[in-house]
Amino acid sequence: MKRESKDDFIQNIMNVFVNNDFLILVNFKSINASDSLVLRNGLKAVAGGILVVKNTLARLALERTGRFPYLSDRFSGPVAIIYSSGIVEAAKLIVDFVDANKKKMSVICAAHLNQLLTVEDVNKLAKLPSLDELRIKIMRLISYNIPARLALSINSPSMRLIRVLDYYSSKK
Repeated sequence: MKRESKDDFIQNIMNVFVNNDFLILVNFKSINASDSLVLRNGLKAVAGGILVVKNTLARLALERTGRFPYLSDRFSGPVAIIYSSGIVEAAKLIVDFVDANKKKMSVICAAHLNQLLTVEDVNKLAKLPSLDELRIKIMRLISYNIPARLALSINSPSMRLIRVLDYYSSKK
């Protein structure tokens, strides 16, 4: 690789580090072109991407940006950086892909802001409901007329008291 292309590649890696707060490092061994295309298209759907890096250039980019310094020792072997603005969606996609292709890819670690996440943390993120699923649940709760039910349950004890008082006052 020529010096100019190395500088361009380091700049691309630096842009990924600077512009993203969530990264997943994966070790890929023998991923083929069709699997790679499936993964890239899935990541595009969740506003993300994948960048296969040279380890020494990735370490240089880490040093220059000052972000995610705890990742520098994680770059060994064939490593790709997966980035996305949708944290849960990206974690779900990667965990599903890794489960389907265990011999081809594995999760090394992840990073969110200034926190190193383990493989178990990535698996826990993948089990969380997505933002769209949470919105649907909230809309269902609203559609069940919870405000009216809440008002009735709050007023119910006072209504009972009024009925009892009315009953005793009508007896006299």
